[in-house]
Amino acid sequence: MVVMGHCSNTIVAFPHLVSFVYLFHMPLFFLISGIFFKEPETILGRSGGGKYWLYYLKPYFVASIVTLIPVVVCCWIYDLSFVSEFTRLLVATCWGTGWSGGGQMFSDLPAIGPVWFLLALFWASLFYAVICRNAQGLNRLIMVIGVFLFGVISSKAVTLPWSLQSGCSAVIYLYMGNVLYKYKDLVSQHIKELSIVSVVILALIVIFCVFRGGIALNASRFGQGLLSVIASIVCCIGLLFVLKRLGLKGGWSGRNTLCLMCGNQLVDYANYFYHAGSFFPQLSNFAFLNFALEFVTCLILTYFGGYCFYKSKLVAH
Repeated sequence: MVVMGHCSNTIVAFPHLVSFVYLFHMPLFFLISGIFFKEPETILGRSGGGKYWLYYLKPYFVASIVTLIPVVVCCWIYDLSFVSEFTRLLVATCWGTGWSGGGQMFSDLPAIGPVWFLLALFWASLFYAVICRNAQGLNRLIMVIGVFLFGVISSKAVTLPWSLQSGCSAVIYLYMGNVLYKYKDLVSQHIKELSIVSVVILALIVIFCVFRGGIALNASRFGQGLLSVIASIVCCIGLLFVLKRLGLKGGWSGRNTLCLMCGNQLVDYANYFYHAGSFFPQLSNFAFLNFALEFVTCLILTYFGGYCFYKSKLVAH
C-alpha cells in the first residue's frame, strides 16, 4: 500500500483508488504500533529512551543521509545543481514534514518523503505514553481525542516542523491498536457477530469516504472528518481480521518494516527526479499500464533498498 501510494504521477489517474489506498496507507502502521505498544515507562523511562531513539529517530537520520546517493546520481544524470538539491534535502531533513503546499504558514518548505512516518511515530508514541501514564478509561480517551483534534485543527493554519501534527493525529490509531490488543478476544467475537445491517452501514461509510476523499495523514487531513477516521479504522481492523482468519503473517516484510520504509525513501527521491515523478515516460491512453509499470518497479527497488538497509544493520530490526 505504501509503495502504491507513492507512485506519484500514475496513480492520480485513479482518484478513487488513491482515496482507498490512503485509508490503509499509514493508519494501519500506526494501529499495529498501538497493538505492540508497551508500558509507558518503556518509552518514558531512562532505560527505554535509548532504544526508542534507536528504533525511530536513528533510522530517520540514516535514511536522510543515505538519500544523498540518489540525489548525487540524479544530479549527475540530469545535469542539475548539486548544491541546490543538497540544500533542498538538508532543509527537508531539518524540517521533517511529509507534506508541502496547501497555503498554510510554512507549507512551502520541502517535504522529506516517506520517512516522515518515523518522526510521526516517535511523537505519537511519546504523546500516547504520557497520556497512558496520567489517565485511565474515559479520561484517557478524552485526552487522545484532544491531542488528535490539535493536530487536525492546527494543520489548517500552520505546518509545524518534525511531523508534530501528524504525530498528534496518529495518537488515535495507537489508542485503537492498544485497545484492540487488550480486548482482542472480545473484539474478535463482536466482529463475528456483526449483523448484516451493521456491515452494510460500515461498508457505506468506507465507500462514501473513497468517493468523497479520504485521508492524508502526513498532512493531518481527514477529508470527511469523523467519518474518515471511522472508515480508516474499519478498513484496518477488517484487514487484520481477514489476515488472521486466513492465517497470513507479515513474514520478513512485517519484521523489517522500518528497513522497507527507508528503502522506499530512496526510491521516492529517485522518482522525484526522473520524469517529474514517474520512472517511465507516460504512454497516452494506457493509464493502467503506466501505473502497473511504476508500481512493480518501485516495489522491486523498495525491497532491494530495504534489504540493503537490513544487511548493513544501519536500521534497527
